Amino acid sequence: FKLTVDKSYLYDSPNLKNKTKIYLIREDKVELLNYKNDFYEIEYTTEKNKIIKKWLHCSATDACISD
Repeated sequence: FKLTVDKSYLYDSPNLKNKTKIYLIREDKVELLNYKNDFYEIEYTTEKNKIIKKWLHCSATDACISD
């Protein structure tokens, strides 16, 4: 799945209060794992092959669905 916004921060949990300093940019590809409270749990592989598992707000993907 590709991001549709210029920049989107990642979260430690599916809660807006748990924002991290990590962010992804438009065209970054992520794998969607779970959906909860308007957040997707994602897996992102960096250029150095490090895997990051965090939460991404659904508005960054234009894929919000109702719970």
